[in-house]
Amino acid sequence: MGGADIDMTIPGDYPLGTYTVAGQIKDIAGNETTITLILKVLGDRVAPLITSPVDITMEATGPTGAIVNYAPATALDAVDGDLPTICLPASGGTFGLGTTTVTCSAIDLSGNQGTGSFNIKIIDTTGPVIEQMNDIQAGNATTISGSFVNYISPIASDLVSGSIPTNCLPASASLFPIGTTPVTCSATDGAGNTSQMNFNIIVGTYLTPAVLGTTTGRV
Repeated sequence: MGGADIDMTIPGDYPLGTYTVAGQIKDIAGNETTITLILKVLGDRVAPLITSPVDITMEATGPTGAIVNYAPATALDAVDGDLPTICLPASGGTFGLGTTTVTCSAIDLSGNQGTGSFNIKIIDTTGPVIEQMNDIQAGNATTISGSFVNYISPIASDLVSGSIPTNCLPASASLFPIGTTPVTCSATDGAGNTSQMNFNIIVGTYLTPAVLGTTTGRV
């Protein structure tokens, strides 16, 4: 006759307490008998529950992204009550463009660790700022078709992409007809945001040589 060891696996979230367990055991000779065991679940085997902040979406404030301050996570343990949490990356840091996952954790007095997470998304939806140009008075037309007018393209700057070239149409050095012609300048940043700025080029009436001579004689 002999005895046998009894192995029992207790789920990690099984409540603390004392339980009566009945079962069948068999000795090495094959004799079976019913036994009753007293099962005591001792200690804290359940990790604390982490409540993380909600996901955050924020506009970029510079080329490195944006500084984000978020509310602290909370941790509640069935045995130890409220517990301090640690979240990484920490609140108050700079988060780059795109999505960053923040992981929060807490450990109870029995060494059980609970974790939670949320996302911080930094976006760039702000278009570049284009320097506003004043209307250009180009004087009287030099030909009956108008005048070729040169101008300096405006400067565009973006919080994330920095200085950006502009594209203006009609372009500088184009032939501008008599009258007022609107010029549209545009710039697109690295995220695809486009801004526009408009100004006018004003060309006066074409004066024929005869008219010019008459005007000169009066002066």
